[in-house]
Amino acid sequence: MLYDRKWLSEGEEFPPKNEASRIEQYKNNAEHFDMHTFKEFSTLASRVIMNWEDYINFDIILNYQRLITIKLADMVCGAFPSINAKDNTQDEIIQTVRDATDFDTKLYSAVIDFSRFGVALFRIFTDEETEKGQFTCWTPTQWFPVFFNDGTNRIKEHVLAWRVNRGDDIIPKWYLRVQIHPTKGGSYISQLYSMDSNGTHMGKLVSSKTKSTGGYPCLVQCAVNIPTSTNPYGTSDYAIINKLVKKGSERLKQIGLILDQHADPSMCGPDSLLEPDDHGELVLKIKKFYALGPDEVEPRYITWDGKLDAAFKELEIILNQLYILSEMGNAFLGNTDGNGQAISGTAMRYKMISPLCKARRVCNSLSLPLKKLMSLLLKYEDVELDYKDISIKWEDSLPKDPREQAELLRLQTGSPQIVPLEIALKEQFDMTDVEAQAWIKMIEKDQQMYQTDNDTDINPRKKGSTLATTGGTENATGTQNKKQV
Repeated sequence: MLYDRKWLSEGEEFPPKNEASRIEQYKNNAEHFDMHTFKEFSTLASRVIMNWEDYINFDIILNYQRLITIKLADMVCGAFPSINAKDNTQDEIIQTVRDATDFDTKLYSAVIDFSRFGVALFRIFTDEETEKGQFTCWTPTQWFPVFFNDGTNRIKEHVLAWRVNRGDDIIPKWYLRVQIHPTKGGSYISQLYSMDSNGTHMGKLVSSKTKSTGGYPCLVQCAVNIPTSTNPYGTSDYAIINKLVKKGSERLKQIGLILDQHADPSMCGPDSLLEPDDHGELVLKIKKFYALGPDEVEPRYITWDGKLDAAFKELEIILNQLYILSEMGNAFLGNTDGNGQAISGTAMRYKMISPLCKARRVCNSLSLPLKKLMSLLLKYEDVELDYKDISIKWEDSLPKDPREQAELLRLQTGSPQIVPLEIALKEQFDMTDVEAQAWIKMIEKDQQMYQTDNDTDINPRKKGSTLATTGGTENATGTQNKKQV
């Protein structure tokens, strides 16, 4: 952890030694997600065998890391959250900001970073064209938080630092651009440092400017995935499954090698099956029928029992542990065990209880940073709205069962009614205020169509009507046909 800015002094190593492993882990996780390679294994194997790729070829890679991250992002952001203010009159400006900043798309990217890196960073800035507030998801490989040295794990400054090459590929000229954002806000510092020819050590300070935030809070916000007292940087979802995925890929590759070697097995038999060719070499006679003498051995293919049942069993165990440790479950990651039968919404939620709990944990971690982010973006619109006055409602993105929704809606709005029809329609069918009111008007119109003349006092919607069964009108005034009160 960093407690000061001494690492930005001339001659110091960049990135700082005590931060290098964290930055390297971020890069490895990005490789898992973006490049589909095992960089950790490549580095380790190269230390042991220089030409290891001649002996081991990972052309089969179970990239569950990418799948888990995307599935989690789909669960959290498949239905983007609703963001509202206590004062409903400000909902329109909130929606305007969401559209102008492409808020929802960037939120999806933030959840991806939250999963693969263990932290999601937001950097707020002013758009040069519109002069309005804008934000971006910042890579944590360039994030160096400075903490208070009092054991509270509070961040004092968010330092963003990245190298730029002002030369060319042949003769590089490295510089380090630095932004220092105090958490108290008000202003931030923009600096430029020279670096050595390798871009690994700090040089002299070239320029330093203090820029005002216009009285706004800190322009860098972060959301941390499962922080602990010993790890305030957050925990990546990949850390617990990397070795399992690597072992599963190795086992699947070995199974493939065995099957490939014996897909075209060799043949053995008596030497009478061979005859010399034009060069005097013995070759197998290509015939459909082989005549054998009384003492000759029958020709056969050479095969080997590779004990593949045990190999597949181990692979199955590895994958099951992967489903458990990733908290995503086999059904959510695509393993249906050949069962394509439809299940009810309630049964699906029971099967998805672990992914739902994980998604809810992510939503809870993101809610406060997103409230602060939206409050800050609204300030650029001259709207003063404290983050405490902003609410975020998340959806779990699981498909809903129409029958169960209809039954629940009927129970809630029936007799005795416990939920207003408008609220039930919005909650169960994700309707807006306008859509719900339109539905209510259509329902009322349909009900009026069923109203009959008061003189006859007949209720044609009453089930079990004697009139319907007798085909006459003699029982039209029966008690079963009275209007229901």
